[in-house]
Amino acid sequence: GLFVVKAACVEASADGIGVRHLPSKAVGYYAHRPIRESSGLATSRQFPGIFWTLNDSGNGSDLFATTIDGNLVREYRVEGATSRDWESLALDSQNNLWIGDFGNNSRRRNDLKLYVVSEPDPFHEGAASVTTTYPFRYPDGNWDAEGIFVLDGTPYVFSKEFDRAVLYRFTELTPGVTHTLERVAELDGVVLVTGAELSHDERRLAIMSYGRLWVYERPSATTPIEAWIRTTPFSMGHRFGGEAITFDGYDLVVSNEYRSIFVLPQWWYERALPLPPAVASNAPDRFSTMSASGGRMVVEPYRQAGVDLSGGHVALEGDGIGGSLSQTVEAPRSDRYRITLVMTRGPNYGKVVAVVDGTRLGEPFDAYATELVPRAIVTFGSVVLTEGTHEIALEVVGKSEASSGFRVGIDSHLLTPDSTFPTEYLVVGLFPKANPTSIDAPLPPERDLNLDGEFVGLFGGKVSWQTVSTNEDGYLDLSKAVFKEQIPLGIAYALTYLYSESERDGALMVGSDDQVAVWVNGVEVHRNNMSRLAQADEDEVACRFNAGWNEVLCKIGQNGGGWGLYLRADDPDGALSYHSVMTTGQ
Repeated sequence: GLFVVKAACVEASADGIGVRHLPSKAVGYYAHRPIRESSGLATSRQFPGIFWTLNDSGNGSDLFATTIDGNLVREYRVEGATSRDWESLALDSQNNLWIGDFGNNSRRRNDLKLYVVSEPDPFHEGAASVTTTYPFRYPDGNWDAEGIFVLDGTPYVFSKEFDRAVLYRFTELTPGVTHTLERVAELDGVVLVTGAELSHDERRLAIMSYGRLWVYERPSATTPIEAWIRTTPFSMGHRFGGEAITFDGYDLVVSNEYRSIFVLPQWWYERALPLPPAVASNAPDRFSTMSASGGRMVVEPYRQAGVDLSGGHVALEGDGIGGSLSQTVEAPRSDRYRITLVMTRGPNYGKVVAVVDGTRLGEPFDAYATELVPRAIVTFGSVVLTEGTHEIALEVVGKSEASSGFRVGIDSHLLTPDSTFPTEYLVVGLFPKANPTSIDAPLPPERDLNLDGEFVGLFGGKVSWQTVSTNEDGYLDLSKAVFKEQIPLGIAYALTYLYSESERDGALMVGSDDQVAVWVNGVEVHRNNMSRLAQADEDEVACRFNAGWNEVLCKIGQNGGGWGLYLRADDPDGALSYHSVMTTGQ
């Protein structure tokens, strides 16, 4: 309909808006409690809209038919199968589901196998039964695996290793006989494969790890797999924590062990565009709170604008310099914040600058591009905001010579603390985890840091504190920086010292993968036993900082997949500093 907001002429169209509007936001969730740890995905060929999934180890021998948003259609107990460690699921061209019971974290299993189940009709009563079982071994070791696909009737298996990925295949298919697989090739640059899938037309192969994906396009229908996997893939990073992947056409559908489902459009991964932060606020959802001057404000679906994406943005069809789009934001507390806008670029877009509470911030951004490109992530700078409501506007200040107009487009915005992260920690582990869902059982470092001594760790080994640097974004990656192997369950501690010039009440922002507890100067201030992916600033923790050095100890649990920590304190004055050892001065 046509309506007016704050004296601006506004036209809204809901077509495609609010559906999969950010590829970094989940489109669905497995609310059906028995789907505890989705570890395999397959898209039905004969039942449109049906996606099959199964659980990781420690769960029943079940298959689940769901919709793309995670709603259960039907649940099956697979007759003739036992789930020791089901890790992958594939569907072949004959509508057979292949279950990979080949999870092998210990590297000691001698009962690896594939189960084959004829796909049942989820819309009618029926059963799911194993038709064939194929035991197997590797020719060159005893590997863990989480990826399978079936090409031309032949099943292929990817090893899951920290420093490489090797592709193996069956050379024959005799039921009940233990087959020795053939080693096909090691893939360049691919590691820690958690899922793989073939598109229904067998022209694209998707491979995924916890933080990256690769999509190989087959040069021709007759190109052998050995040559296919030597081509250059589409490749991009992600933050899905993905355990399973499948195709929906050429779009990718990803699930993780946290029960979330994501869709990554073909348009997106082919361009390897960075994913907007999942916590970004979607502009069309906030349309009624926005205002415009110097032009007409519209909600424009991407597909209406010529981009094959669902969702859309708020655009200002501006007349020239001085036009602006404004929105209000809420600062949860007084602090220094980084102002990031997710914007659309295109052939008729202008140069804009961010204006915060009437004051220009940062340098102008040229939104011109030769084709329409949604989701450009632009950081304009940092500003100190008091707690409460503030206004951010995009003001048109010109255009490039190549641009045909002064258009402005906002997809979403993000207000994030701009305080610094520690650049290094003292870290000790690995300790045993008594309970998979919590880290509540006390361990020795909580009672005595013993910085110069040793502790008894997992399996009776000796562990001691070591200095570990963070990634550039402040993330302490425990699985990569310290232990350099797949850790299914465990606990580590991270220690840093924070220097404050004065005694004050403040806040710590914490993000963890998985569970976390925090002590400041020996007093517990936070505990969260949630299994999750790490995002910066997920938890806000009120605490008291002493003048001088403050000891900050964190305990981080691991439930599989990624493992690490984000930590920082509010710092409106930019006066805090961190160090992995306490020094005599700042």
